[in-house]
Amino acid sequence: MRRFLALVESLFLLSCGYIPLGKENPSTSSPIHPEDSKPENKQDNSLELLVDFNNKTIDDSQLSSLTYKNQLYSSLTSLPEKYISKDFVDKYFDEFFSDYSLTFNSQKCLPNLIVVNKSKFKAFYFGANETETKKTYSVGTGAHIGKKRTIAGFNRKDRVTPEGIFWVEELVYEPTKKYSNGVNLGPRVISVKSPGKRSPYNDIALHGTSHNVQWTIGLPRSFGCVRMLNEEIIDLYNSSAVGDLVIITP
Repeated sequence: MRRFLALVESLFLLSCGYIPLGKENPSTSSPIHPEDSKPENKQDNSLELLVDFNNKTIDDSQLSSLTYKNQLYSSLTSLPEKYISKDFVDKYFDEFFSDYSLTFNSQKCLPNLIVVNKSKFKAFYFGANETETKKTYSVGTGAHIGKKRTIAGFNRKDRVTPEGIFWVEELVYEPTKKYSNGVNLGPRVISVKSPGKRSPYNDIALHGTSHNVQWTIGLPRSFGCVRMLNEEIIDLYNSSAVGDLVIITP
C-alpha cells in the first residue's frame, strides 16, 4: 500500500513539473560513461502495482482520480491546525470530493485555497500546495449561528454562513449586470458551490459591499454570504480561479 501511494504521489508531482528531491535533472547530470550504461538484470516490480492492486485492475482514469484525491487530501491535512484541523477535513472531504471530482478531476495540479474562519472574521488565501497563507482579509459573516443553511438564496429567515469544503463556481466581474441586487454586492463576486444535497441551500458567495454597510465587516451581519471590503474582494478575485477551494470553518 505504501509503495503504491508513493508511486502515485511521484507520478502526480511529475505531471505538475516537479522533480522529486534527490533526483537530478537529466540535462544537468554528469555524462554517462560507457561502462555505466550496461543494462542490469534487475526486475522492477513497482509497475505491477499499477496493474494489480488488491486483485483489481486500475485503468488510467482510476489512477488519475486516486492520485488527485490523495494529493488534494494530503494538501489540506498538511495545513497548520490554526487554519484547519484534520478532523474538519475528514468530516467534509468525501462529501466534497464526490461532487468536485465530476468537474475538476482532470486537473493536473492542485488548486488555490481560501479558508474562511467565521469566529475570527478572517479569510486566508493560500497558493496551491502551500502551508502558510499569502494574504489575510477581514470578512463579515451570517447573522445566524449554524453549520448549514436550510433555505436557498437571499432570505431573512436563514442567515447562516455554512461550514464545510466548497469550491469556486464562477467569478463575476460586474455583479450589477448579473444580479438584481448587484449594487449591494460590491465590485466583484466569487460564487461558491456546495456539494451534493447541500446545494443549492448552501451555495453562497464571497463579495464586496455597498458603502453604507462596510461597517459590518468583522461582524455577523450578512444574509449568509461572506462580505469583504471592496478593495480586498478585488484583490482576492484577481488571485482566484474557478475550481479553487473555499473552506469555511467555525
